[in-house]
Formats: sequence, structure tokens, C-alpha cells
Amino acid sequence: MPLNEAPCVELGSVPGTPDVIGSPSVSEVSSASSPEPHQLRVTPLFRVLTLPPPEPDQPPGQEELERRLPGYRRIVIPRELTLIELLRQSSGVNSDEEVLGLREVKLQVVAERVGLRRLHVLTPRLHSLILDGSAVSSLRDLGIGLRRLKTLSINRCGLTSLDGIWGLGSLRELHAAGNCLKELHPLAALQKLHTLDLSHNPISQVSRLWTLSVCSSLRRLTMRGTPAAEDPNFRMQIASALPLLVHLDDRPLHNDVACIAVLYKDI
Repeated sequence: MPLNEAPCVELGSVPGTPDVIGSPSVSEVSSASSPEPHQLRVTPLFRVLTLPPPEPDQPPGQEELERRLPGYRRIVIPRELTLIELLRQSSGVNSDEEVLGLREVKLQVVAERVGLRRLHVLTPRLHSLILDGSAVSSLRDLGIGLRRLKTLSINRCGLTSLDGIWGLGSLRELHAAGNCLKELHPLAALQKLHTLDLSHNPISQVSRLWTLSVCSSLRRLTMRGTPAAEDPNFRMQIASALPLLVHLDDRPLHNDVACIAVLYKDI
């Protein structure tokens, strides 16, 4: 390929394995991102995914009821919107090319019914995905193709597990407040994670947070509203478990811990 020729991405192909990069330094989290294609073209697979499904079967006998009952209004079962229709509606775009170029998407859906696994084919440049208030039974519903996704918000989605988060290895921000999460070990796969919101989850043991010590880029953590945060020694325990953490519940962590240590020493 000539040096001055921009690469062209064939959508619908199997994503390659992301390269392993080194962890950032303590003072700075790397902002390097995956190289983006300069050109995107609509492929046959994309076209297939944009085809509308068949119209749903309507209740039988509607014509007869209309004939016999003056003023009767026919019952019409509407067709559910497809994923690409939802993308166009929520983002205010019309053409296929505009859908391909989307970087931020906000949806409120039932994940299993709209087929979020196909999202990476329709929006290969997606950086930010907000699913707050959606019904998401498992993060496996997102598949493994969202290689450029940096921010995921899944607040109040009814999640009981983070299983499947390993498929989103480029995540820098994860907002998962108001779910039913207790186990955090799947987060160990997110080496680029910088900001994590676990507020208002039933996390009762601080020991569960030791898993996060392997997330070497983690600098901001929110735990307010969890049973674990009610422990009077909570901030000191977090400082011990996560020495690289800078902010806890939107407050500088180590300044508070230093003040507490001085107070105990004086006593």
C-alpha cells in the first residue's frame, strides 16, 4: 500500500487481537488511543443489518369487527425499531455514513431484543456509550468488537455481574452506579481503567476492592452509598489497598488519610 493512501476498513470482519501496551506512570495516565481508520465504507454485512424485520402479525378478525361495529378502531401491533433505527433516532443522523461515524451514543433499550452485539459493525468509531436505565442482563450482550470504546455508562441497568467486561479492554471510564454488583474480579482485565463509579451497589466488604489493585491506571473511584463506605476506617482501608488512587468519592484521598493518621497519632 502506498504511504499516502489511507487504509480502508472492511466492516463485519473479525476484530484482531489488541496489542498489549505498558501501564502508565503514576503521575500520568496515557491518552494514546487505537489508530482510527480514515475511510469507512458500507459493506454487504452492514446492509443486511440495516434491513427492517418483517411486520408483526396482527390480531385476526379486524376487518370483520370493523364491518360489524361502527366506530371500531383497529388494533395495530407496531414493529419494534431496529438497532440502526434507534441509532438514527437517538443521534439525529440519517445516512449510513453518518451512523458509521458516530462517536457518542445514548440508548435506553432491552439489550437482548435489539442485538447490541452488532453495535461495533454499525458504529466502528464509537468512543462513548450511555445505556443508563436500560435492561442489560449481561455485559456479554455488548460483544468483543467495541475496541475503541473509552467510556461506558451502565447506571441502573439491573446488572448483577460484570462478567463480559473483559471484552472492552480499552475502557478508561466505567459508570455502574445503582446496580446489584457484589463481585469485582472481572474488572482486573481493564488495565487502562482510570475512573470507576460503583456507588449505590451492595458491596459490603472492603476486601472485594483489592481486585482493583491490579488496575494500574485507576485514579478515581466512587463508592458512596455502598455498605462498605459506612465503615469509619473505609478511606484508610482504600488508601492501603489502592495506593495509586487519587480521588475517592470526588475528594482527594491521601490528604484525608494523612490528616486522620496525624489525629490518631496525637491521641
